[in-house]
Amino acid sequence: MVKLSDRVIRDLQPAGKDRWIAAGVTGLYLRVRHPGGSKRFVLRKQIKGRNLVESLGEWGPDYLLADAQREAHQRRGEMRPSGKDTVADLADRYYKARIAARYKRPEKVKHYFDNDIADIGDRELRKVTRAQLALVLERKARDGGPVAANRLLGIFRSMFAYGAEVGMLETNPAAGLSRDAAGGKERTRERTLTDGEIAALWAIDSATCDHADLYRFLLLSGQRIGEAQATLWPHVDAKARRWHINDNKSSRPHVCPISGPMLELLERRDRNRPGPFATASTTAAQAWLKRYCARENIDPAFTPHDLRRTCATRVRKLASFDVVERHLNHAIEGVAGTYQRDDLWDERVAAVEAWGAKVLELAKADSN
Repeated sequence: MVKLSDRVIRDLQPAGKDRWIAAGVTGLYLRVRHPGGSKRFVLRKQIKGRNLVESLGEWGPDYLLADAQREAHQRRGEMRPSGKDTVADLADRYYKARIAARYKRPEKVKHYFDNDIADIGDRELRKVTRAQLALVLERKARDGGPVAANRLLGIFRSMFAYGAEVGMLETNPAAGLSRDAAGGKERTRERTLTDGEIAALWAIDSATCDHADLYRFLLLSGQRIGEAQATLWPHVDAKARRWHINDNKSSRPHVCPISGPMLELLERRDRNRPGPFATASTTAAQAWLKRYCARENIDPAFTPHDLRRTCATRVRKLASFDVVERHLNHAIEGVAGTYQRDDLWDERVAAVEAWGAKVLELAKADSN
């Protein structure tokens, strides 16, 4: 059985006949037409013994899987007895009130609602049990790993608590669930790249792999992948060698020095695009990195954040702790954070230049 997501839908191809694929809500299907390949959500109903098919909308940028699921629940609500809310009803209300309204980047958790929660979306809310949620978490841990399972657990706890708060539930079925029932204790990652892995990253042909420049840039800069991909060309001041990171996790204004090697990467990027690395989604870039590590037998595999950790670890050998913390845009705690307002710009420039020179030295040594 195909488990739908927007990525899966995008890649679906027409078969020898129309394909009908269940879409996570009772009666909701994605119909892939033969031979044209159009993809449309439809809702099948049975009213007074008659089977009816109601067209909802064609899948596309303005009408994704979650939109179809929400509309299906709304339309099916006419057939549900009053008061029998479903998990999807709660999820939709919770997402609008607590996620979309409060999160700076709600898309970072939206996939949990579109996939894991949608899988149990048609269950009657008041009949959901702790055991049922535990099974969902176990599956998430198996398929997505402990970190993803623990994030889903946090959403379950908060969402069902919200349901009890607003009167949709009497009790919170997720209240008794611990991390032992989900992904278990998470270990702090300590992974940094070796000299050989850094050199191998530089050896990738950027003409055949557009993601390589992004990961080289992250290693040189020490910044986050989402920040690099959200950067537009007006944020890059090549003349002053400053990268203005307007969209960042801390919400604090941050400017990153542009070293010589970083500038070389930027100068070969396509100026016709909105930004230097706005060629693919964060998810697509991370998927490429997973495939790269698997293909090169890199074990343990490294992640985009490991590049940031590598930069911080290596730059710490070249500069003080305060310089590294300012460069990473970390909050400085205590009295030092209150009174030390110097951004240590000159020291940070020297540090990233020295680090960039070291990276190129490693790449050159490996190629000889």
